[in-house]
Amino acid sequence: MAAQSSGAVSEEDPCLDLQVNVMATLLLVRWCLARGIKRFLYASSMAVYGDGAVPMEEDALCVPKSHYGVSKLTSEQLLRLAAQQGISCTSFRMFSVYGPGQNLENLKQGMVSIYLAYMLRGVSVPVTGSLERIRDFIYIDDVVEVWMRALLSPHTPSAMYNLGSGAPVTVRELLTELRRALDLPADYPVVEQAGSEADQQVAIAETTRVCGDFAWRPQVDLKEGLKRMACWARTAAQVTS
Repeated sequence: MAAQSSGAVSEEDPCLDLQVNVMATLLLVRWCLARGIKRFLYASSMAVYGDGAVPMEEDALCVPKSHYGVSKLTSEQLLRLAAQQGISCTSFRMFSVYGPGQNLENLKQGMVSIYLAYMLRGVSVPVTGSLERIRDFIYIDDVVEVWMRALLSPHTPSAMYNLGSGAPVTVRELLTELRRALDLPADYPVVEQAGSEADQQVAIAETTRVCGDFAWRPQVDLKEGLKRMACWARTAAQVTS
């Protein structure tokens, strides 16, 4: 799961993004093949889809808009080749994962953690792109549950899976829920900024496959998840002004 996971960083330095994500995947695959390892779980991303039809299905055409999405899709193709050589490769296309443990000092990765960090600093929240963009937020505990089921099951399929909640949320709605979680006024300042051509406008997971194959349903909705994350962030006190 170790990788370069920031869309912003991937646009600033696409060469680094490809080296860290694609080359690392290739080297790991070759290492596994050389040692007879038969299972490989991969952390992919909703970024592989681009702005396709929603909800996004695993078999849909992938046309990524960002270098990050290209690096993830390329890695998936490397795993497809590895599967032909006997490794069972399971890829989880993770949507907007959030929760305790995120680095609140990193203001280039993680929509929830970025906005939360600014609010904890008591400064206005810069939002790059439209407040009407739609995302699918999934709490970290729900993500870990699927990964553990895949890891521990002897019958995990060699397949692609979306890992999201399936619930569409606009950026505007997210900001409203964050204000509530932190007991901030409804008019807490937000500054809209020009978006990036690499940013997806709508990303919603079709979760039928992952729910069926792993007998799983997300347990933590956005309101509860943000409440838990806000409590953790205040306790962690890791944000500097």
